[in-house]
Amino acid sequence: MTFLQNSPCTKGDVQIILKHMLRASASGAGLEQGHTRGIRSHGKKARSLIPTHHSRENLTLKEEVRKFAMTLLKRVSKKSPIPTPSSDCLTRFEKRRIGGPTPADFRVQLSGSLACQWNDRAAHVFSKEYIQKRGRQFKRKDLADCFKVHLRTLKNQYRRINSTPTNTQMEIEACSTSARRTRKQGIAQRRGEVLAAYEDLRGIAPHLNKLGIDGMSGDESDHSRGHRRYVVRKLNWRSDEVTGVLRVLDALALVPHWSNGRPRPGKFPHARIDSNKVENQDPVRSLPRNFYRPDWLATLDEYERRELNIGKPVELTLSSRILSLASRYKDASDPQRPPLPKTIPGAASTSRGMGTGGGTRRPT
Repeated sequence: MTFLQNSPCTKGDVQIILKHMLRASASGAGLEQGHTRGIRSHGKKARSLIPTHHSRENLTLKEEVRKFAMTLLKRVSKKSPIPTPSSDCLTRFEKRRIGGPTPADFRVQLSGSLACQWNDRAAHVFSKEYIQKRGRQFKRKDLADCFKVHLRTLKNQYRRINSTPTNTQMEIEACSTSARRTRKQGIAQRRGEVLAAYEDLRGIAPHLNKLGIDGMSGDESDHSRGHRRYVVRKLNWRSDEVTGVLRVLDALALVPHWSNGRPRPGKFPHARIDSNKVENQDPVRSLPRNFYRPDWLATLDEYERRELNIGKPVELTLSSRILSLASRYKDASDPQRPPLPKTIPGAASTSRGMGTGGGTRRPT
């Protein structure tokens, strides 16, 4: 041991020397195993005696992944809250591939096993978004693999953050999200009832019913004018043709609330105002091709198109009778605004403003 005492050396040098001495001894195998067991008995993991050295490129990759994950998760520091999916979101995604992480709504699953379908999609979204925003200095697979490793760090941070009292603002946001989803459920139900009530709509009903709740546009409440109203946020993936047909259904949903030009007792559906606001949301899968925006489809890669499972385009023609009736009721969303009378001149021509469904035919 005189050599170790009198010669300058680092801790790493000592570890390397010890390792070679163990291997060179006559009972090296048994001694090394015993030494390893000894190390394990004093800690959770057995650490290698040889220090690990990371290449500069590997260290740069890790740093880039850490920074870009911070950006996508909209965090300013490691103490910032980490957005995670609810149990309902996870269930919908695992069963129907609906509601997964997107660049605009990037969330990671940290409360259970990190090796899950949600985090696989998150890694795919992360690597694709990084290359689009930062360039191709790293391979997409390397970015995805490194992000999955980084999830362990995020999970540790998540545990520390959630060991503190619940953030009031997060509770408020959760309530708002729940309220918006409840309104979407009501909209989907009303539209489904309209499709079942009119014989003229039976042909397109099966296709539109596939939209479900997640195919409905969201909205946000606005109190700027002294009373509550709801501003529509368009889905980034849904086509204008489908939106036009749904507007017709909304107008027809108002018909039962009137009798001979007078409002019936009961609460009217909440009024929704169109806007240019867009909601980036995962699409509903397995819909006809003309249910998706062509410009949105053009942004998908091969993997995402395969996951979407696009069907053949279908016909969304609406009869003149349906369009005429909808044009009379489209503004009758308030007891103070009665529908137009049947004999109003040009009522049929007004129906053109109800949407793109009227008269538009698609090849099957």
